[in-house]
Amino acid sequence: VVRIEAETRLVEVSVQSTGKNVRFTNPMNTAVPIQSLVEHLRQWLALPEGQWQLLNKQTPLAANQILADLDGEGMLALQFSLRSS
Repeated sequence: VVRIEAETRLVEVSVQSTGKNVRFTNPMNTAVPIQSLVEHLRQWLALPEGQWQLLNKQTPLAANQILADLDGEGMLALQFSLRSS
């Protein structure tokens, strides 16, 4: 067990969905599991159920990762898309 100090980080999310690409910036808590962020974004954006994922620099993030695991400071860029089958 490792103690993580929760912070807020500005995140630019690029949503890649069939026929529509949307980009927005939002503050996010760095201690929330990626799995929870994915489901929250899916519901908030009224996207259909499916295998949605968050990626950082084209690398899928694991469900149990948190934003605090990602290196860097300042704005973080993430992609939100369906997993390829």
